[in-house]
Amino acid sequence: MRKTMKKRTTIWLIDIDGTICEDIPNEQAYLFGAAKPLPGALAKVQEFYNRGDRVTFFTSRTSEHAEITEAWLR
Repeated sequence: MRKTMKKRTTIWLIDIDGTICEDIPNEQAYLFGAAKPLPGALAKVQEFYNRGDRVTFFTSRTSEHAEITEAWLR
């Protein structure tokens, strides 16, 4: 009987500020919604996702900024 090999999935844990977008401190939270992505960041994240990798973001932004952060990521 032949064993079926399971495809491995890479899991990416990616910081937001200073990694995929300009670095914005919590003290300037009003800028979160207009953060500019760093060159090539969106394409690289999409590449990971499109090949079936799992992409998870983390941040030191506080929970009061969760809604604006999630909207920005979408």
